[in-house]
Amino acid sequence: CLSSPCLNGGTCQYNRTKLCECTQGYSGDSCELDLCASNPCQNGGTCTFDGVNYACGCVAGYSGVNCQTGMTDTCLPTPCLNHGTCIHTTTNYNCSCLTGYTGTNCEIYPCTTLQCNNGGSCYKNNGVEKCACLPGFSGNTCQIDACTSNPCENGGTCTVNGTSYTCQCASGYYGYNCLSDPCTAGPCVNGGTCQVQLPSHQCTCPVGFSGKNCELGIVQTSIDVCSSSPCSNGATCLADGTSYTCACKSGSTGPLCKTLVDSCSVKPCKNGGTCKTVGTDYTCKCKTGYYGTNCENDMCSLKPCLNNGTCSLEGSGYKCTCPGDYTGLLCQSDPCASKPCANDGECLVVNTTYSCKCKEGYYGRDCKSGGWYPCAVAPCQNNGVCFVSGAHYYCQCQQGFHGTNC
Repeated sequence: CLSSPCLNGGTCQYNRTKLCECTQGYSGDSCELDLCASNPCQNGGTCTFDGVNYACGCVAGYSGVNCQTGMTDTCLPTPCLNHGTCIHTTTNYNCSCLTGYTGTNCEIYPCTTLQCNNGGSCYKNNGVEKCACLPGFSGNTCQIDACTSNPCENGGTCTVNGTSYTCQCASGYYGYNCLSDPCTAGPCVNGGTCQVQLPSHQCTCPVGFSGKNCELGIVQTSIDVCSSSPCSNGATCLADGTSYTCACKSGSTGPLCKTLVDSCSVKPCKNGGTCKTVGTDYTCKCKTGYYGTNCENDMCSLKPCLNNGTCSLEGSGYKCTCPGDYTGLLCQSDPCASKPCANDGECLVVNTTYSCKCKEGYYGRDCKSGGWYPCAVAPCQNNGVCFVSGAHYYCQCQQGFHGTNC
């Protein structure tokens, strides 16, 4: 054993019949033979050696001593119909059918009138035909696709997700429907204006500020650009940093308001008013019932009618149509408001005045006269019936009697 005759990890055994005890996978007097060294197992098979011979462990779909024989895939070419799932066996296949379908190849369709769309499966529930929809579809016949309405904005890509959808937004956009852009969060400060420049944004800063988001202030020497009164014809100068603009009065135009125009050419007077040019300005002569610089208001716009009266233009002015018991030019008077009827008399509005309905025993315009009841002393004799008329009474006599008191 001094010469180490055993190869490949074999153990030398002195004074034994077999000199070398070989490790698994090797054989021979000196363990020089490796039967798996030539890779006899084909098609991904695994080689093992038992000391005498080798054996191949084949992957699914192959067989033979060296895994050289391919097994036929019984699921090709897709024998299961109507979206059934094929299950491969050694010599055959089985079909796992969607709800409602039956038969060896899921070829038996249970419905006769309902047609399910987008891969939906028809089944019967208590004799009623219904559709079982694939994920992402809905509706009586699975006709509704969550992405059909193109919900993803700004170039986003819609993907059906269960009964809903998800949007893969284009660069620079975000949000459930990709509606938000880099300017949505308002990154520009200090009055800066944001513009989308995908995949980011750009801020236009006002005078006095700089930086990506207008966050930096700039110290500038103050200059009054309007000090030279550049605007003509009474226009107002509006400073904007190192520049200015002129707000022209009516009757002038142009950058500096130097060009005179006919103020009445733009027809400023409303509601039939007549325009008259006065220098660079104008005046409006309003039609009856209207007022204001441009005759834009009518007299009823002031709501002159009180107590919910209705105003309408009429003649040279307006007219108030009064509700209920109210009277007067502005519906300001209720003749019964002062309760003129005494002694519980009832006040009634008659045109613009009132009338009192007096309680029995009282009379006069305001029911202030009377106060006694003439019939109270029973002046009518011989069963005559007493009636009151104003402050007096009269007797209705029984047959055979007459006279003031019967």
